[in-house]
Amino acid sequence: MVLTLRRLTWDNSEENLQKLLSFLKDAIGKKYSLKIIDFIAPQFDDSSGYFCSELIGECWKVMGVIPEDTCCSYIFPSNFSEKLEDKIKLQSGCQLNNELLIDFSL
Repeated sequence: MVLTLRRLTWDNSEENLQKLLSFLKDAIGKKYSLKIIDFIAPQFDDSSGYFCSELIGECWKVMGVIPEDTCCSYIFPSNFSEKLEDKIKLQSGCQLNNELLIDFSL
């Protein structure tokens, strides 16, 4: 198994960290949610559950990494790759470092 890691550089001020913590406290316990309808007509305000990359997108909105009007239902795991990162509009001062491959095979 191979995993790809990318470090995010962002304004990790106390204020932004508190916003993230507050969001995470609210998100804990919500169900994993992957609905086909979200691929056709994404929901902007449905916070009843999150798909994996959608949850990261919502965290990034709270952290000020991506614009607040971003529809995170459109964010897929592949969007975090170097090949597709232009699909995620990072705010000024934020950047994703190069991919680091971690190989777990023996």
